[in-house]
Amino acid sequence: MLIYFNALILSGKNAPPLIGEIWENLYGVNSYLGIKESWVKINLDAKENSKVDLFIIVAPYVSPFSQDILPYEHYLEVKIFDSNYEKLIYGPIKIVINGTIMKGNELLINYSIPAKELNYKSGRYIIQIDTYRKGLKDINLARLSIPFHLSLPNVKIAGLKFEEKPKIGVPNKIIATIMNNGESSANNFKVTLYINNKVVEEKRITLLKPGETIELTFNWTPQTRENKITIKADDEEILPEERLDDNQASKLIFAGWFLISPYIIIALIAIIAAAIIAIYSMLKHKAKSEQKICKMVK
Repeated sequence: MLIYFNALILSGKNAPPLIGEIWENLYGVNSYLGIKESWVKINLDAKENSKVDLFIIVAPYVSPFSQDILPYEHYLEVKIFDSNYEKLIYGPIKIVINGTIMKGNELLINYSIPAKELNYKSGRYIIQIDTYRKGLKDINLARLSIPFHLSLPNVKIAGLKFEEKPKIGVPNKIIATIMNNGESSANNFKVTLYINNKVVEEKRITLLKPGETIELTFNWTPQTRENKITIKADDEEILPEERLDDNQASKLIFAGWFLISPYIIIALIAIIAAAIIAIYSMLKHKAKSEQKICKMVK
């Protein structure tokens, strides 16, 4: 069974003569390349390796007078449209048949489309596959349209807060909320804390499922009054996601001065005063001892 413009043309011993000779009646004795089967497989990996794999099985039309498919006589054309079959997203790409396909045989073609070519955008697409025979005017022999859905992750910083009000010299914790509001899992990506554009701490998330949220805690001790706090998710940009503007969040923080309790200050003053009195008494006692020694020597 082969597809020619969505009409099924039967071939073989039992092929009805009128249907089996449609193309020969129109274009004469020649070779005709049909599409037997086609399917799509989505492969999600690191950003540059994510792709849509297209598989196409083509075969020559078989009749007593049809001919084998010879090298470079036929080609396939692949296009990808939006879900409404209106806007061309990718292509056309020409795949030339560079070998012989004898009648009764078939050929499996695998063509990979990088997710980058679809702008890492989740959604429904339609692949259109056409077969052509070359000539003074190329003849469009067959067409098949396949809908598919591309599901990708999208991580974002959903929140950024502090455990305590930041104070210079006082250890604190920064709590970042990371969310995946995409359609597939986000795997093995880093989340980085920057203080004044310098890396302070990094953490790694091994798996964040669609719709899942996770909180990460970073340690921080303010050293300066003014601090720019930035959290970046997928800092290495390895995830196949469309949006990157929501992968980070920043806050400008003014850390307060460390204030000592009045009771502690009073206690410190008392301790210092006692120490001064003790030192003064010791020096006074030492001076008297030295005077006695001097008198004895005289």
